[in-house]
This record gives sequence, C-alpha cells and structure tokens, in this order.
Amino acid sequence: MVALRVVQGLLHGLLLNTPYVTKDHLQLKRFQAQNNDTTYVYDYPEMFKQALERLWNNHAKVSGEQWRGEEREWSIVVCVCVCVCVCAQIVRKPG
Repeated sequence: MVALRVVQGLLHGLLLNTPYVTKDHLQLKRFQAQNNDTTYVYDYPEMFKQALERLWNNHAKVSGEQWRGEEREWSIVVCVCVCVCVCAQIVRKPG
C-alpha cells in the first residue's frame, strides 16, 4: 500500500505514552473565565471587531450603501499585543 500524501499529526514523533491534549492553552483560559462568569480578556478585541462590523453592515443597509464587510481586503480593527517587560511586539492568533 502506498500513501498518496504524508500527513503528520499532532502526536507525530512523540512517545506512545504522551497524553493527547484535549484543550489548548487558550481553550483552558476561556473555560476558566466562563466558569467564573466572565470573558477571557484576549477575546474582547475579536468581540469588539465583530460587533463593529455588524453595526457597519447594518448602517450600510439602512443608508443604501453597497459596502459589505465580506468583500473588503482590509480589517476594521487591527489589534497588536505589546508586552511591556519585553519591549517587543508579540505575534499571536486572536483570542
């Protein structure tokens, strides 16, 4: 049997007794925040962006403009995480 493509999974190259990670770091932090009836702080920029896009699209519908958020190539909100102690920009995925 010949494989058509080589796909390496998350556990490729790890020991057999390595536990499977069911939640990543961000999911654990979100879960902890939800258990405390609050929102994970790094989720606020994405929620703000989504709410702003909804408002913008609703305004475009009401005013008759043709702008749609899905068709643009730029973002309304761009967030940058800067760590004060390191004094460098940290690139991380949203959330």
